[in-house]
Amino acid sequence: MERNIAEIKDWARSLMNRLMTNETFAKSMADAHAYTRHQVKCDVMDMFPDITVEYGATRTVIIQEDSPYVLKIQDDDSEYDYGKNEVTVYQNAVEWGLEQYFAWVMKAFTLILPFEYRADDSDEMIHSEAKRDIYVMEKCEMDEDEMTQNSIDHAYHAWLREEGLEECEESWEKWEDECDEGYLSDQEAMLEYAEEEWGDAACDVSEFLDSMYVNDCHSGNFGWRKGELVICDYAGYCRNVRGVE
Repeated sequence: MERNIAEIKDWARSLMNRLMTNETFAKSMADAHAYTRHQVKCDVMDMFPDITVEYGATRTVIIQEDSPYVLKIQDDDSEYDYGKNEVTVYQNAVEWGLEQYFAWVMKAFTLILPFEYRADDSDEMIHSEAKRDIYVMEKCEMDEDEMTQNSIDHAYHAWLREEGLEECEESWEKWEDECDEGYLSDQEAMLEYAEEEWGDAACDVSEFLDSMYVNDCHSGNFGWRKGELVICDYAGYCRNVRGVE
């Protein structure tokens, strides 16, 4: 699919300029500890009814109604550059011929924000600047509860076939006693479920993710793009992607 990169970058800048008119959001961009996530989310969504703010472990996601893209903004105190990792993973997925299983992503621009703070034990004000990289990803329909349920259904029916049992209340209760609930939404279980959608390619995606040290493609990081199952958060967590320092 061909994309007008210049047009997408203009959209990203326009949306960020609009968001920066909200004082709470603007201050949180310069200093992530200025407000709580809940305060920022509520203030932005009250001011802009067409915008939704969601938070992951390390990034803020800005979702604009009727736009085919979302913004991803890394927390300013994250240890790793997750946005850069995600772009690197996608570029490598293209090389492996697996990009269709990943939501498209790119870096749009770097937001530079001047700010000042008081030095410790001094009245002197220190002038500095914060840099926040802004990324754009194609929008996917996401429902973590649905994805987890899909994973549960897949695992349960696979267990029935393995045990040679019929689907019934007694079988369900036995399976619940034996299964690891944490496993049902993690990366391994989700990739097993993905076999229903991707067929043999799910094994290739699993091998690729291992090679890129991506370790957290749980049920909340999958989504639907025009009815097709894709991974839409694949930056990994607390580990560097190969080739990224």
